[in-house]
Amino acid sequence: MVAPAVPELTEERLYESIDSRTEVLAALRELGPPDLVQLIKQAPRNPGKQTGLYHHVTGVDASSSASLAAYINTLTYKESNQSATRVVEGIYCCYNAFSRVDMRVHVQIPGSVDSYCIDERGDKRVASDELWLETYLCSVLRAYSYADDGSGDTIRKIMGVRRFNPVTNTETEHRFLQAAEHLFFRGWQLGSDSVVQVPNNVSNHLTSGLLKYFYTTGRFASGINLFEKLRTKNVEVSSLLAKILFMGNEEVQAVQVLHESIKQSPMDYVMLDTQAEFLKKKALNPNTPELKEERLRMALGCADRSTVAAPSEFGTWARLAEVYVAMEDWEHALTTLNSCPMFTYQDKDAPIMPEPREIHLPTLPETRLDEIDSEPESKYSEEVHPSLLSLRAAQYKGTFKHAYSILTEMTAKIGWDQLLRIRSNVFVMEEEYRSETQAPVSTKGDLEKRNASTDVLRGSPGPPVNGDEHADDEKSTNGDSIATTLVTENGARGSVMDQSVEKPPHTVTPEEVKSGNEDNDATTEQLSRFNNKRLCERWLDSLFMVLYEDLRIYTIWRTEMAQYRAQSMQYKKSAEEWEILGTLAERLHHKEETIEAYRQCLSIRFSPKALTGILSDFEKVKNTRETVGSVIRLVTWQYRWYSEFSPELLYTIRTLIEDEGAVKVRSIIQATSLPQNVLDLTHHYAALCATFRSSGTEGGAKFFADGDQFFLKGVAYQGTPADPLIDTTQCTSDAQLMQSIGTNSIRVYHVDPYVDHSGCMSVFAHAGIYIWLDLDTFNTSVNQDAPMWTEAQFFAFTDVVDSFHSYDNLAGFWIGNEVIDNAAGSPAAPYIKAMVADTKAYLAAKAYRPIPIGYSAADIAELRPSLQNYLACGNDASQRIDFFGLNSYEWCSSVTYQTSGYQNLQNLASNYSIPIFFSETGCIIGGARTFADQSAIFGPEMVNTWSGSIVYEWVEEANGYGLVTYPDGQIYSGPPSPIQPDFNNLSQEWKTLNPTGLPSAAYTPSLTAPTCPSSSAGGWLVDGEVPLPTLGQAVVNAAAQSVKPAPITVTFSSTSPVSTATSTSTTASSSDASAAAEQTSASKANAASSKSAESHGRILAIGDRNYIFYNNDSDSDNDSDNHNDKDTG
Repeated sequence: MVAPAVPELTEERLYESIDSRTEVLAALRELGPPDLVQLIKQAPRNPGKQTGLYHHVTGVDASSSASLAAYINTLTYKESNQSATRVVEGIYCCYNAFSRVDMRVHVQIPGSVDSYCIDERGDKRVASDELWLETYLCSVLRAYSYADDGSGDTIRKIMGVRRFNPVTNTETEHRFLQAAEHLFFRGWQLGSDSVVQVPNNVSNHLTSGLLKYFYTTGRFASGINLFEKLRTKNVEVSSLLAKILFMGNEEVQAVQVLHESIKQSPMDYVMLDTQAEFLKKKALNPNTPELKEERLRMALGCADRSTVAAPSEFGTWARLAEVYVAMEDWEHALTTLNSCPMFTYQDKDAPIMPEPREIHLPTLPETRLDEIDSEPESKYSEEVHPSLLSLRAAQYKGTFKHAYSILTEMTAKIGWDQLLRIRSNVFVMEEEYRSETQAPVSTKGDLEKRNASTDVLRGSPGPPVNGDEHADDEKSTNGDSIATTLVTENGARGSVMDQSVEKPPHTVTPEEVKSGNEDNDATTEQLSRFNNKRLCERWLDSLFMVLYEDLRIYTIWRTEMAQYRAQSMQYKKSAEEWEILGTLAERLHHKEETIEAYRQCLSIRFSPKALTGILSDFEKVKNTRETVGSVIRLVTWQYRWYSEFSPELLYTIRTLIEDEGAVKVRSIIQATSLPQNVLDLTHHYAALCATFRSSGTEGGAKFFADGDQFFLKGVAYQGTPADPLIDTTQCTSDAQLMQSIGTNSIRVYHVDPYVDHSGCMSVFAHAGIYIWLDLDTFNTSVNQDAPMWTEAQFFAFTDVVDSFHSYDNLAGFWIGNEVIDNAAGSPAAPYIKAMVADTKAYLAAKAYRPIPIGYSAADIAELRPSLQNYLACGNDASQRIDFFGLNSYEWCSSVTYQTSGYQNLQNLASNYSIPIFFSETGCIIGGARTFADQSAIFGPEMVNTWSGSIVYEWVEEANGYGLVTYPDGQIYSGPPSPIQPDFNNLSQEWKTLNPTGLPSAAYTPSLTAPTCPSSSAGGWLVDGEVPLPTLGQAVVNAAAQSVKPAPITVTFSSTSPVSTATSTSTTASSSDASAAAEQTSASKANAASSKSAESHGRILAIGDRNYIFYNNDSDSDNDSDNHNDKDTG
């Protein structure tokens, strides 16, 4: 994926951007501005001539000085506006909002790297590890805060900002969540969203960023795990846990969490508000009117209590007003809205820079698209009627924007006239107050006093120039309307009367009452005569006036359009005017008119704002093709302006994939008639969903590696209960011989999770060999005669997962091996799926990569195909296996494809929805093995269904299945010697069998999960998709939070270049390994670096799902499964 272009803003003098940033540090109050990157360039032939350039960036890894220096180094290879110059120096500035310091990395090229920080006074300080951790977390939160929603508004706000995705895989997610957990209870120091008056532990920029991340990526399991841990420290976190559970459609569990937590903290306003929000949402689509009424009544109780708990918070009062609106109790809705505490909008910290000498905004070829090129250089180049530019509601932000939205929702439901009547019933109107007090006041004076309180807000419009906010200048002296109409391009003026929208009379504000009568007793007596009416707050009175202006312009627009259509005339507007009208209709909750205006805008030229508005409608009506088409264009536009990351667009693609499936979405993207380089930008977003294993990205019955179909040519690598992946020298010797015959996979049945495996895993990775590892052992596997799935079994499994999850050549885990060997044992099958579900939940809770999990079955006729279908059936992918292995020894001696039974196996697997292969094969009946079955497996009969085979086995044992021996009858000790002719026969077979299969780009899976088999007398005994005996999320979380021991490094003595190690030559005994389970977390951290295997294996995928392998901390489990007596079929 090509990186966005680099914008360049040239300084008038060197380092002036750095100086300007330092000057404003003391004024920063929020998360801080985007990171600043300042570069010094000079001409090679004129070192004395240097030029200072800068740009801003978000989403760069700010966890250390090395990562920021690496970013600067990448810029030395970028093409620039000054091609004859080169970068000789760079400074990266990243704001730490926790400690209020600016972290800086100064890079000399070539030369040194210096890191330090600048405090609010401009003093230089030492950059500590704790400061870097804080800075990293702030940088991730800023990346989400400054990301564009697709409309382009944020991109246009600050010139030349490169935007990157700060969390691109499960490894970086793990680091992000670890930092968030460490600093969680300091999050209030970062400030909060504009509608929160006082930041607290659960309402601040950190929690907002976390919720937005989980909502965007769908990584709800990671969020649940995080907040479950934090909840044990502070019950307040229950509100965040409930919100994540609601996002993940775990409503019952979320309600239980809130119920229990409210008992402990009955006046926690955030929990009460969360309950009210949920109940109001559930009331939208009730089964009966009675149910709606009951839910709203419950919501009202929660919302009312939350206002008592937090009377100074706008959000609690706004929620109460929303509930009243849903109940259609308009008077209470209006009085509650009037009670909302309003406060000044605090905008995001923006960079304040001097005017650049020169601006260079390059465009990459990959972002060129003709329709996007239709966007004008400046929006102000188009003609816009003044009445459209003066709509003040478009400037509202924060609490005023939210309050205005509630007011417009009421208007949309009951109409303007009815709203005015309710307003006059609720509030003291100006006329009745005058008549009661007999104190006439000049109209102009009244209006001068009645400026909206929003005038003091940053970013909101100021008072009118003439000081008369709503003067009746649209009326002539004889009362006829001479209101300005929306003039069309052909010069015709619609004779539109706006009398259909009644102008609201003014109410009396508390300020006017106080200023007009100093006698408080008299004032009280006067007000008592108004039938308990209330005084309207000045800001709400102003909102009514602003709403009137919106409705007036909207009515003129719709009336003019109707007149022109009636006369078959074209109603012309500029693209910018159509965009403003679309936004106006959207504010007023007129969806059809919104779409109509936005479409008119797009028919003239490209507009990201208009297309984003239409996109929401496409999503609502499930128009997949139009949605994909819109996303492609928005992603391309974003990328053109240096943004490779938009959370809202990522969310749209993720939900599309969940609804339609990754294959369909990818196919629709590819089927559009747009350049491939443009399509690749959107494919990048879809790949992120696969990386995070979003629902719907499952698919396909084939393995892929580096884009090519992958077929297993494997051997079983065990022989004794001892772990074969400890002795690096021995592994090297075996891997070289395996590689010589084309081996690309080995199956390992049991390992010791408490020792280090990095040496052997790296050796096999270098040889291009994947490991397929069993999790269960004789001690931990399910017994079909008395099935059970216990915490002890699960914890043993998780030890193996912890120890091996980070190795990039770990292809998958086996959840069980031949657990069921007859139909009477089939009731154990739900226990196998429970093992799968809990293990997948553990992977998610630990934020590990999505490692595929499979099952290895005995080849039993009475179980075919019920067992393989049952393990792959069901609607929940988290409970299904990802691949199926069959231990089959049917091909013996001189049988054929038809007589061996393989033809029957093929028929039973032909429409299987997940990869299937032989997890053991290699019959020894009939003398020397010819391995003729490999020609069938990799040949035209089976290659389109089966993904290869694992030959049993590598080492010669008493059962006679081996391919090699070792000196003096040892096992895994010394140089391996091939057993002939078996070894050469297998080598020759594999050398001639090289199926190419399909490239992943050409593969479109169409198979669906099989139907769960029904039970039958004397046969399969599990009836359909039965409930699973899982251990539950609480047990999974407990395992994920437990401290695991660090692996012990086991060394072997050697008397020759090739290992002659034996089990008695270790420097760390098996008792040492057992004792490792009691090591502290500190010792685990110290040893973590010893097991990061080098990434030389190819990336493996199932269908269109990439199982990408990352290096995280880990640990493992003990196995002891021996295959000395193979069933020869």
